[in-house]
Amino acid sequence: MTELKNRFIIISILIIGLCLSTIIYLSTQNGSGSYSSLDTYAFEKSYTKLQELNDEISSELKAEDRLLLTYLILASHEDIASALSFKTSHDTQLQNKMQSHLNAIIEDLSHNKASLLSDLESEYSDMNRLGLELIKEANSSTKQSSSHLAFI
Repeated sequence: MTELKNRFIIISILIIGLCLSTIIYLSTQNGSGSYSSLDTYAFEKSYTKLQELNDEISSELKAEDRLLLTYLILASHEDIASALSFKTSHDTQLQNKMQSHLNAIIEDLSHNKASLLSDLESEYSDMNRLGLELIKEANSSTKQSSSHLAFI
């Protein structure tokens, strides 16, 4: 009976120790590096501006160019958002496709629309850059979270 009582006491002390360790670890983190603290406002604002530029230039493009441009923008945004949600890496293959597609489109446009297309290209690069920064931040927070076990 006393052996069972001693085991219960030891297990209780271990559980209390783990709880205290978790509380101390979480209080030292102060919310930094957690997925919920990612600031996606700039990324979403960039995406919104990119959509507005796409709407402006759409009337000047052939249907197949317009469709592919819209698809590449949506697919890139979805790829980054999925990478953030599932904490995976971002595929840069879409960025290369976008660059080659924009180079093909720009040859058929007037100078004014070509400058609008270069603005679109710049905004697309910004969106991807911001997305990659967010992904790196999210992935580093995942590494910090896994280091909790070492802390215990």
